[in-house]
Amino acid sequence: MEKTLSKTRKFEGSLLTLDVHQVELEDGSHSSREIVLHPDAVCCVVVTKEMETVLVRQYRKPIEKPILEIPAGKIDAGEDPAVAAVRELREEVGFQDGKVEHLMDFYSSPGFCNEKLGLFLATEAVLGEQQLDEGEFIELVKVPLSKAKEMALQGELGDAKSVAGILAAADRLGF
Repeated sequence: MEKTLSKTRKFEGSLLTLDVHQVELEDGSHSSREIVLHPDAVCCVVVTKEMETVLVRQYRKPIEKPILEIPAGKIDAGEDPAVAAVRELREEVGFQDGKVEHLMDFYSSPGFCNEKLGLFLATEAVLGEQQLDEGEFIELVKVPLSKAKEMALQGELGDAKSVAGILAAADRLGF
């Protein structure tokens, strides 16, 4: 366990905050920890009635390239995670109907960030028109669930939440 001795706020933006903590380690020595405070978020594996997984391709500035991901977004203050998941699905992939269930929660990168993600699975998904936020550019990519699992295992997906989500969904659905 690390004891926090002091905290200094270095940055506060519209999405995240950066604090630096001076800490005392278990052996009595001191160190500093840079901690990103980020709102909790949801992510969802979408599987259509045809057993296709709906991925989103979008440009990610921190890595300077587009990547394939499962749909995701932050939870608004006071919003229930299940409600946030359906809202994000409606916006990003045009989700209109289907069964949505919670699979698990996990931290995105607890070595420096407090963001917790709720992972959901939408099955028998019926899609309509996307309702993208202003400045959001997302291309939908549909692949069979078996192919999505293969992509996750071969490192062809862009991020850890997508790999974890696809593998959990494939397991849940018996793939």
